[in-house]
Amino acid sequence: MAPRPTTTHWWSDGWAAIRNWGMKGITSYNQLNAYPGPGKWKPEDFVANITETRDFLDDLERDGVKLGDTVIGHIMSDEPECRKMPEDERNYLRAWADMYHRIHGWRDVYVNHCAPPWYDLNERHTTCSAAPTIRFNDLRIADRIEAARKIGLENFTVVALQGHITAWTAGLCNRLDYFGFGPCTQEVKDWLASRSNYQDAYEQMTTAYFAGALGYHPYIYNQHRAISFVDKDGNDQYGIRSAFSDAAHDLRTIQGWPGTELFHDGEPFVDRGTYSPGAFRLTAIARSPARKITRVVFGRSIDGGVTWTSVEDDAAPYAATFEAGAGETVIFRAQAIDSEDRRSIFAANMIHIAAATGAMARPGDVRIMAFGGLPGTGGQPTPTELAPNVAPADRMPVQSYVFNLTNRRGYFTDVCMSPEVAYTWDDVRENVDLMKGFKFRSGKRFFLRINVAALLRTDWFDDEGWKIILDNIALASRAAGEIGAIGFCLDNEQYNGQPFNYRVQIDRVARSFDEFAAQTRNRGRQFAEALGAHVPAPNHLITFGNGHIAKENWKKEDLDTYHMGLWPAFMDGMMDAGDDAEFIDGHEDYSAESYEDFRRLRGLIREEGARYSADPQRYRKRIRAAFSVWLKATSGRELDLDTEDFTRNRHTPEEFEHVVHYALMHSDGWIWLYSVPWLRLPQAYLDAVDAARRPHRLDFDFTRGRPDIAAAGAPADERGLTISAKGRADHDDAVVFEPMRRVYRELHDFPKTWKFRFDREDAGVADRWFATEAPGDWIDIEIGDWYGHQLDSVYTGYCWYRIVFDAPSSWAGRKLILAFGAVDEQAWVWGNGKQAGESTTGPAAWNTPFEIDVTDHVRAGRKNVLAVRVHNAVGPGGIWKLVKIFTDK
Repeated sequence: MAPRPTTTHWWSDGWAAIRNWGMKGITSYNQLNAYPGPGKWKPEDFVANITETRDFLDDLERDGVKLGDTVIGHIMSDEPECRKMPEDERNYLRAWADMYHRIHGWRDVYVNHCAPPWYDLNERHTTCSAAPTIRFNDLRIADRIEAARKIGLENFTVVALQGHITAWTAGLCNRLDYFGFGPCTQEVKDWLASRSNYQDAYEQMTTAYFAGALGYHPYIYNQHRAISFVDKDGNDQYGIRSAFSDAAHDLRTIQGWPGTELFHDGEPFVDRGTYSPGAFRLTAIARSPARKITRVVFGRSIDGGVTWTSVEDDAAPYAATFEAGAGETVIFRAQAIDSEDRRSIFAANMIHIAAATGAMARPGDVRIMAFGGLPGTGGQPTPTELAPNVAPADRMPVQSYVFNLTNRRGYFTDVCMSPEVAYTWDDVRENVDLMKGFKFRSGKRFFLRINVAALLRTDWFDDEGWKIILDNIALASRAAGEIGAIGFCLDNEQYNGQPFNYRVQIDRVARSFDEFAAQTRNRGRQFAEALGAHVPAPNHLITFGNGHIAKENWKKEDLDTYHMGLWPAFMDGMMDAGDDAEFIDGHEDYSAESYEDFRRLRGLIREEGARYSADPQRYRKRIRAAFSVWLKATSGRELDLDTEDFTRNRHTPEEFEHVVHYALMHSDGWIWLYSVPWLRLPQAYLDAVDAARRPHRLDFDFTRGRPDIAAAGAPADERGLTISAKGRADHDDAVVFEPMRRVYRELHDFPKTWKFRFDREDAGVADRWFATEAPGDWIDIEIGDWYGHQLDSVYTGYCWYRIVFDAPSSWAGRKLILAFGAVDEQAWVWGNGKQAGESTTGPAAWNTPFEIDVTDHVRAGRKNVLAVRVHNAVGPGGIWKLVKIFTDK
């Protein structure tokens, strides 16, 4: 039979472990509770099942050792009392056991739920059951041990399954000798009497026997796993109560045994939990009621308990540090030893170490960039602002800072991308000389910020304008090189215009998207060549990379309608410039918190983002994943932070520590912290950044202790939903429709006042609100602004616009193009009751113009009805730019 590794891994761990723990073996559980009845079975019926079991065990190997050698056959019947079984059912079990031995040959077998020597062992086997799981049997574990000894079985196995029993009482205290506790003292009687139920006492005694003076260790077989590791409260990961609980510790303490508890960074382990790789600092609390603790022995095993690495500490506080690598399953343990060499039960935990996801693999190796937050008021510092803060900045727990270069004529970081200003070295020399004098003892480095899209208002085909831009960028490279910067923070957020949006390009009607993409790629190559002119092998951290497009699940063929649709071409061009630069997708998205959040983002950056590149294979090879984290108050201005009540901030220090840690884990070398006000940050947050580099559990609960805003009746965050669009730089009618005017002639400018109504139930299509006659409560509203500002409404969902207009007779026979400056976010358009077209590419199209050919939907010389159904999912919404009709020139 072929090996089945996918089903045997955890069995392998368990069976390998018992070799180190002094046990005879563990059971291969064959459930035989389906006795078919007299005359309905024969021994040959068992062959297939038993043979499969044998082959299964024989397939199991670990490190060259056949693990099946440690297995004991386990025959089980649900009959509560073996002596009351019908003879035919007894024969059924005997026949199965005999067939098991014929096929397995040497392997031991015991019959559970039946006291020995019920099954004739024929002196061939050395193990029988002392099973304490019998629900109704009148025999107890001590009686079973006694019975086993009477037939000469000193080397027996106790199989401790979770069970129920109703007859244990404190009066059986005299049987404690069987459990390795010593005499039945008054203290022990008091302890027994304090138990909440008999099951507690029974399980805890069983464990004490199993892991007590007889030399066994605290691992207990249960019906789901071969070996169960439990925490100090007696609970394992799957919620199965184990006997190894505080009460067992209490009883051992009464008897004078030492005890210990195991911690990681001051917190209990989550048993069977998943942690990040790195150095684990173990600590132990050891105590003894009557004797001095002389030492604590810590151990680590990565092969299921077969071999151990041990470290002793003979002075409190007891501690040891062990490495745990990615993908490993690790057991940590600690044992206290007193002055009479009495040893505590091992405090032990099994944990899983997450597989490596980043190229760096270890959070301790990832570098943190401070993007803003100095000199303490937020924003990226200029050299002049940074100068008086070099010493405190040097003490911050980060490895690099982003800085903004200024000049005699303004803000170089923004203006360098404008074709209207040609800079010279004299413009930036003062800043450069100042920064060359900064000395960081900690070795911190700089990134020079360039706002790629802020003032990039020139045509991609404008060679003269781009010559000025590229000369400015080469100047930025020289400045970065002279101050020893390691790269550039390329902030490509489109603050003022949308240079990467094909739909707003001046020549978009005359030139195809593919033509623009090819030219944008060429500019990207030139841009990267200029950046690298004076900075060898630069690091380019990009705030909005292809991963953002992937997050919105945009189709590559629809990039012509996406507001950043030309960015992938620009990125390809930068990669065309050479192989020495490193490209880091910083993925400015502050929503991620959990381990799983960052895992998903990493996939978007490294894998999904590649599909927008013209060379996906190269993109995957060269792109690096980074992540952004933002520490701020939950309400208020962008840079507010409550330094007294941490629960009012977006993250408490503990939460912040875990967020940073999960970001570090999935990074390929960098993460960046946005606008953290470092110089006025409470020490608890600074400590959290340092602590984030140590291993952590991966299932931190970010909902703990957070107020239930909805339950408290607090309103949702509605800021920004009722603002006006007027006054925005991208709202200018002359700019919005310039691409159309270059090719077409403007024929009609629709009035600003339209009819409007909300469609809260999305009933408008079914009720034909698009028809030429649409009764109902319609109100007046203006296009050219968001409806939220006009109606003081934070509504999101469906709504409708309608207008009746006259089409002159002169329009007959003309091509008619209905042009929308922008609809936030999606639109469906009807002309005279018939659907003419739509713009449904998603929320990202909120600021994208679109056109619909309505030649067949407008009646020249007559009145016409135009109806627009709008869907707004988030933020402000509506027809917030103007609407026009164009025709051929």
